[in-house]
Amino acid sequence: MIDNIPLSGFKLGDSIRSSGYGGYDKWRIEDPRGFELEITSGNLAQLISVGMIDRGEIIDQCVWARLGKDNVLLSTSTDVYKQAVQNTIVANTKANWRDVKPGDGVVLQNNLRGVWLGKMYRICRTYNRNHSSAQGTNEIAISSNVVHVIHVHKTSQDHSNKTEELHLIANPKLSSIEPANKNLTAAQAELLANQLRSLSHVDIIDNTYSTVLSFVYGKPSAGCVLNRVPIDIPDESTLTDSTKYRSPELFVETTDGRFGEVFSSGYNNIHLRSFNNSQFTANHLCRSLVISKHYSYRNHYTEDANPYTFNSDDQFFNVEIAVKSPTGNEIKCLLRR
Repeated sequence: MIDNIPLSGFKLGDSIRSSGYGGYDKWRIEDPRGFELEITSGNLAQLISVGMIDRGEIIDQCVWARLGKDNVLLSTSTDVYKQAVQNTIVANTKANWRDVKPGDGVVLQNNLRGVWLGKMYRICRTYNRNHSSAQGTNEIAISSNVVHVIHVHKTSQDHSNKTEELHLIANPKLSSIEPANKNLTAAQAELLANQLRSLSHVDIIDNTYSTVLSFVYGKPSAGCVLNRVPIDIPDESTLTDSTKYRSPELFVETTDGRFGEVFSSGYNNIHLRSFNNSQFTANHLCRSLVISKHYSYRNHYTEDANPYTFNSDDQFFNVEIAVKSPTGNEIKCLLRR
């Protein structure tokens, strides 16, 4: 065991190892304390760009670090080194979640910074991963586990124009707390989380295959209530526009007694995945969402789907999911956003 402190005298070794398959070449670095480690070509290029190498010796003082599975040699004259020092301090600092209140700023040990909104349950749209079977669990469900909800303002805007994030983390490691001037109540934090969820510029960072529809601060005993929300579809062109670029959560009850979701499988090619239920009930809808066969990867939306002809007397609607939270809030969201 040795202390990882900045030193001079690091040298390039004689051997270069190729990792193959398009990966980085590995360069051997002689540590002045008598051992060798490998760094990537990208790391070597970074050292060359910020310092001087004389007869194979790196002139700058350097220190070892890790990036994923790779060793990294950092020059102490770079901003990357200074940031790494700060990251290490954060990673080695601990705070207690019992001291955090909704609205407080938090810093996690992975250096994620944001506003803590509390521990909440998720109302999710889950997906049956078995595409060859019509069986599965209820697709609209309240998660069995709570997650920490952390609101983060992104430092840079990516191509998706998402400028804020909601991170949903089961067991985050807390580094420090930045107390708010005025904390939120549980009900206020819950409403804020659901408001952020509905905004187009907010990205949901979750590690599950489910789509988060809304949040509740405590698990409601009554479960979800599903309601119709009528949608005005006056003509076929409106129907085509409504289904062309969005997910098929557009439901219809036809005059000939069919019930299902209507969607477009291509330009001017409208289909109906029929559930054979003429009456809308919460149970029918939940069961229908489950037993409708999922599309296969090769034959998109061909199972249980029939051509649909627009009829102005058919009733089109979205589905609203409503739940009564223990905080007293009535949380509502649309299945189709």
